[in-house]
Parts: sequence; structure tokens; C-alpha cells
Amino acid sequence: MRITALTAFILSIALSLTACSSAGVTGKAKATPTETAVSATPGAPTASVDATGVSVSDAAQALAHATGVEDLGHVRDVSSVLCPGGGGCTQALMTDTVSIYAFPTEAMAKDWCEFMRTVNNDWRAAGPFALSWTSPKSVRVPKSKRAELVRSLEAFLKQRAARQSV
Repeated sequence: MRITALTAFILSIALSLTACSSAGVTGKAKATPTETAVSATPGAPTASVDATGVSVSDAAQALAHATGVEDLGHVRDVSSVLCPGGGGCTQALMTDTVSIYAFPTEAMAKDWCEFMRTVNNDWRAAGPFALSWTSPKSVRVPKSKRAELVRSLEAFLKQRAARQSV
């Protein structure tokens, strides 16, 4: 996969513009009615992204559960803006805590993260997902919490794969 600097720049701009319109609070034990309505918006990504059948919505729910919150704060599907075929991602979900991008393969997610780290801060791969902390609210998430989120998603993916192989 060849990713050009122009593609990365355009995606970074789109990410920044989308992130600037975010609202909500990260890490609350209970979501407010408004946040719940946003996270339950029809049209949220549900399609499978790989053989495990895990979508970005599944990943976000697993991360929220692992960290003891109802949701990750102002959950919104940004697939049509950030995954129109530009970098190979198939789905994208932005929250106040983390942005989650789905790729067809683990290798593509790792390549994307490696490239994006040269352009835009902290990107980490977990299976076929790329996690980023580039929005105004998510940049405040401590690095230790970011590592916990990556480990939680990796554990969820392994658990899901084990269940499917039985």
C-alpha cells in the first residue's frame, strides 16, 4: 500500500475539522441523555471488517466496557469523511476518548499507524484497527490510558477469535 503525503495531509485536515466539532465528556460512568442519543444514532458502523467480524462500533463498545464507562463520549461515525477510499480504511469512528479506524488487514493498520505517526502524533495499531488521539479532547488522554485501551482492544479481539474458532 502506498500512502502519499498529500493523502495523509488531506486526512489530517479532515480529522481536525471533524474533531473540532466534538462535544461531550470523556470517562463518565453514565452518559447523559444527549450523549446516549448520539452514540445510538442510526447508521453507526456495523459491518464486519475482517474474519473476526468486529466492527468499529464493536471495538468502541469493548473499549468502553473495559474502561468502565457507558460510552467513549460523543461517538460519531466519520467513515464517509475519513474512509472514502483514501488510505484503505473501511470504517472510522470518532469519540472524545479515541478515534478508531478499521482496515481490511492487521498489516494495513500497522502500516497506516507507522506512516501517520510521522505526520500526526500518537497512532497505535490493535489487530485490524488503528487508534489515534488527535482530536482536541482525546489528546488529553494520558499515554498510560492509551496503552490500556490498546491492550484492552487486543484482548477483546483475541477473545472474540477464540470464541469463533470453537
